[in-house]
Amino acid sequence: MQQPHIAALDDILYRVRVYREAPRVRADVLDLLRQYPSLYPVQGVLQPGGGPLLHLVGTIPIMYGGVQYNIPVKIWIPDTYPYAPPFVYVSPTADMIIAPRHKHVDNSGMVYLPFLNMWSGSSSLLALTTILSRTFSEDPPVRSQPAGARPAATAHRPLPSQPPQQQPPTSQPPPYPYGQTDYYSQPPSQQHVAEDPAVVMRRNALDNGTTKLQNSLREFYQATTKEIDGLMRQSSELNTRNATFEQEREATLRALEQAELEVAQIDSLTLNVMQFISENENSNTKVDIDLQTNPRDSLSMQLLQLVAEDATIEDVLYQLDRSAGSGNIPLDEYLKQV
Repeated sequence: MQQPHIAALDDILYRVRVYREAPRVRADVLDLLRQYPSLYPVQGVLQPGGGPLLHLVGTIPIMYGGVQYNIPVKIWIPDTYPYAPPFVYVSPTADMIIAPRHKHVDNSGMVYLPFLNMWSGSSSLLALTTILSRTFSEDPPVRSQPAGARPAATAHRPLPSQPPQQQPPTSQPPPYPYGQTDYYSQPPSQQHVAEDPAVVMRRNALDNGTTKLQNSLREFYQATTKEIDGLMRQSSELNTRNATFEQEREATLRALEQAELEVAQIDSLTLNVMQFISENENSNTKVDIDLQTNPRDSLSMQLLQLVAEDATIEDVLYQLDRSAGSGNIPLDEYLKQV
């Protein structure tokens, strides 16, 4: 790359201060000029009444019929680059014409490519120019001026006609950066209608804004969905805890009711005892304790006697065990009693 091109680029970017991403513009243009030194930076106005813009003027090499030709082009860089695509024009010289019914170039020279329609912030001028070279190598966009046509004031290298005129060989253009050969997403119509660059810029800006808005809405939807999912999980946990709390509350109320019932029973018994004490506190009647503790029916009496006899037998066996252990009674006498 020639140093005058770098100096001219820096001078234009210093004077044309419309690029919000000026460092990115400079880096992409330098990458392009390193691979395509036949291009050079120029300052100009794309449409009447518009502000000055940077554009690249020169030729890009193509291979057609085994021979290299140079296609004159102009690549205008909008102020919203790299978020909006460049405007590319084929600029035929005096001895050239735009190829009729070309698939990618209209009569005004404006270039249409799927790559431009799918432009994103990660796209670059180098990738665009490489695709232009590959595309025009398959179908050159210009032809030689027919014989007898009125020549224009300027001249340029001859371009392919029937038969093509050979040019001095130069270096092969860089390979297609994406490793694909079929890069036509959808063939356009055979004849393009020339469009106003201002309309194209507005459409591209609208498309770019729409894409950004869609991305923002998609991110907002994802964040909102994630937040709603979290709130739904919290709501489910709260409902589970609420159900557990209600079960514990009901169990506590039942225990409280049971406790109140028992307290009422105790109060009733206490009242009866207090009434009994009040009635018998000043009484001179002697109370026979044995009569108070005796069973009141025959079955209770029999049970008391059996329990007493059982306890007596246990006491006798215990005493015999102690006597046998201490040697107070012989072993045979012990076994006889037991």
